[in-house]
Amino acid sequence: MEQLYFITIAITTLLFVLNISKIKTHKENIFLSVLLFITIIGELVIILNFRGLSNRFLFLISIVNAFPSLLGPISFLYVKSVLNHKFKYSLRHNLIFVPFLITLILSFYVNYFVNNILIISIILDIILKNISSFVFIVLSIFTIKKYRQNILSKFSYTENIDFKWLNYLIYTELFVWILYLLLIILWVFDVSIIESPEIFINICISVFIFLIGFYGLRNTSVFSSLSVSSDKNLIEKEEVEQNLQHNKTTTIQQNKTLLKSEELENYFIKLTEYLEKEKPYLNEKLSLQDLSVQTKIHQRYLSEIINLKTGMNFFDYINSYRINYFNKILSSNQNQNFTLLGNAFECGFGSKSSFNRAYKKHTGVTPSEFKKNLNSQKS
Repeated sequence: MEQLYFITIAITTLLFVLNISKIKTHKENIFLSVLLFITIIGELVIILNFRGLSNRFLFLISIVNAFPSLLGPISFLYVKSVLNHKFKYSLRHNLIFVPFLITLILSFYVNYFVNNILIISIILDIILKNISSFVFIVLSIFTIKKYRQNILSKFSYTENIDFKWLNYLIYTELFVWILYLLLIILWVFDVSIIESPEIFINICISVFIFLIGFYGLRNTSVFSSLSVSSDKNLIEKEEVEQNLQHNKTTTIQQNKTLLKSEELENYFIKLTEYLEKEKPYLNEKLSLQDLSVQTKIHQRYLSEIINLKTGMNFFDYINSYRINYFNKILSSNQNQNFTLLGNAFECGFGSKSSFNRAYKKHTGVTPSEFKKNLNSQKS
């Protein structure tokens, strides 16, 4: 069994070194490195327990015993920093480590002064070490969900920017944590369903840490590259905002529109005419900011116009134009030598999966079914 832990330590140490080397270019790897580091220390402590040396390192074991309450908060900070390249750790973030400090104090108290007190074990092992981290894992899920909604309101594509891998990792962590919590509850009530629950759960946590370390190396934050425009676009954007500043009729307030109904209608007509004439949606990387610069309509106005007049977000709205253009191409027998996917790329889609998903959502049928129906009508 020790060999398994030594292998885990070796792999995690390698990931730790590799992530440390990337901190200069990817600040989020600081939190990832902390996760890997506490995993290494945790594995070493387990080896000490196997060898009967726990009494000699009681101080270290007391610290490691509080580590589970760290995983949730640090994972949350990691998610925040991956999704927002401008994220900065501030003093207020120290508050999320309060459960860890309380856990640490209780851990020392249990190891040095008292033993086998059920109520303290429940507080330590269930409430502080598990539920506190569980809360931050759930917060991480909501953070990712909010990020995706933001992406769909500003970009017409999601390839390489939706961080599905991060979503998978957090849900994996949630699964491991629920399993761990259930086993701890069973342990408190002296119910055993597996011979060594701590070893089993430790293996699950180690697998999770390995996955997050591996994916953290493979995937990097690209949102920063999306939020940085060229110098020309920045200048044009500033000019648009200056020209529109005097036209503001209301202040930005929650649940209130920025535009009067007449202005809303005029801007929507202007937007529609531009989309139909210039076809900017054929650009795979079209963003809300790009369209704002091109139409000289403020981003906030543009987002409101699309939401109120169509009931769609920017992502779905642009895809609806791409799908209509795709149908037009097929109906007019243009690009006959192209495959369905080839035509989809010509219409601004970036991948087969995104095209099929969007087409099915907007039309209720697959592209193949549409083509089949079209051919049957012609024949």
